[in-house]
Amino acid sequence: MYFAYSFNRICHKGQDRNPFELYTKRKPSMRHLKAFGTIACVGIPKAKRNSKLDTKATKGK
Repeated sequence: MYFAYSFNRICHKGQDRNPFELYTKRKPSMRHLKAFGTIACVGIPKAKRNSKLDTKATKGK
């Protein structure tokens, strides 16, 4: 999924604009994309937390 998402936001051979630009008529933002291997945090839903002081996120693997 990540590959397809990022692939649609880069230019391809023979085109001056990427698929995202051709479809939406605006430039895509790349600021939210992260490199593979970057440490990520995974949020814990409120329903699964026992108290106010419980951890709100765990480190991703």
